[in-house]
Amino acid sequence: MPIKRIGILSIRENPSYDEVAGRFARAVEAAGGICVSGPDYTGCDVLAVIGGDGSILSALEESLRLDVPILGVNMGRVGYLTETQVGDIERDVGCLLSGQYRIEERMLLEARSGDASGVALNEVSFKNAAGAVGILSLEVSSHEAVIDRFSGDGLVIATATGSTAYSLSAGGPILSPELDCLVLTPVCPHMLRARPVVISANETVRVRVTDNRAVARILLDGRRSLPDSAGRDGVLVRRAAAKARFVRISRRNFYDLLHEKLSDWKH
Repeated sequence: MPIKRIGILSIRENPSYDEVAGRFARAVEAAGGICVSGPDYTGCDVLAVIGGDGSILSALEESLRLDVPILGVNMGRVGYLTETQVGDIERDVGCLLSGQYRIEERMLLEARSGDASGVALNEVSFKNAAGAVGILSLEVSSHEAVIDRFSGDGLVIATATGSTAYSLSAGGPILSPELDCLVLTPVCPHMLRARPVVISANETVRVRVTDNRAVARILLDGRRSLPDSAGRDGVLVRRAAAKARFVRISRRNFYDLLHEKLSDWKH
């Protein structure tokens, strides 16, 4: 797909972010492209997101609505999902407009609670409702077969992309992003046998709160919440029909990236 019109989206109002956005815009115009700085990105070929992984997660809904891929320009601490470093803006913009790029697709999750639904790139997580005290008792099933019942601080259902996010912090395994699967990671379970389980991405997971005194808080990528309105029917989590799309310019080695981003990260 020829790239000509690029939308620039900066989630945070910050002088350093504004400076990088301006530099990116100048690089696009110097290479013969057209910049759109919002608020309407209709007609853009790519959405360039200035920020870190959190900014990309915040921009995901706009990317899906427009059906355009994201190019992440890293201003964050980790930038695991981003592609372009600030020092490489001019080079990467030149590659983008000359067709030297590829599109990488990542699976999304869809969560449905009653009539409410939403999508997530990294994970759908279940926690005690805000202000609630005590543990959360959950039943996790697929195809009417119970995978596990346990009590603890909650549950993370992550994609392979999200295996290096909240799920990893909760003790889940690292999965290659090329794997087509889900990982179910209990958070601080109050029993020894409750351990992470990896299942096929073709399965639909049903999560049900088994203690009627508790209410779950359902979070999509830790940013958007769904009401726990499903009652005994539970919350359904499955592979979404849509996919997230990212512009890749360099040939990224997953394992090198893993060590670079996560081995010695500090606040």
